[in-house]
Amino acid sequence: MSINYIKNFFLDKDVGSVTPTSQVCIKRVCERINFRTAKTLVEFGPGGGCFTRYMLSKMNPDARLIAIEKNGAFVETLKKDPALEDPRFSLVEDSVTNAGEILKEHGAGEVDAIVSGVPFAMFDDELRKRIIREANNILKKDGKFIIYQFYPPITWKGKKLDDYLAEQMHLADKSVEFPNIPPLRIFEAVRKDLGSNPAEAAA
Repeated sequence: MSINYIKNFFLDKDVGSVTPTSQVCIKRVCERINFRTAKTLVEFGPGGGCFTRYMLSKMNPDARLIAIEKNGAFVETLKKDPALEDPRFSLVEDSVTNAGEILKEHGAGEVDAIVSGVPFAMFDDELRKRIIREANNILKKDGKFIIYQFYPPITWKGKKLDDYLAEQMHLADKSVEFPNIPPLRIFEAVRKDLGSNPAEAAA
């Protein structure tokens, strides 16, 4: 565990954990991605890059990965990582709520899968909804939003993350992985077409 990781956890409320995720859990999250067919992948909040490096090791030569990180210290760390000097990889310092515009700027089409470690527990109600809405909008049909969060689950005014996801996407699966400190909760949601229901789209 690096001192930089610990420092960022205490200084930035948008950092989800004091420790990087274990290799076992990284594999459990990423096995939900079909790397054989994926052309465009997005990572929300790469942090120290443990998921980033793993995804690049599994991607096809013609695939691409766009990582969006708001924390400047993590961005500088990622820029210096020789394992990320890869033409398939783009790093953007910005908010994940701007993912749609970022993809346009990079000439990227619809996304096969998003892996997200941003800490929903730290956000207010509107920001949680906005992030999920943005994720749904950039995914292709049947594209996946794969979220990992740290245990225990948190409820906001009676609503869990499951409820937020089910409002705007199809919640396909959820699980708890214990080979991690703290244990990891994994959610898999699939794009939902909200175009025919204006009220649902605005939720």
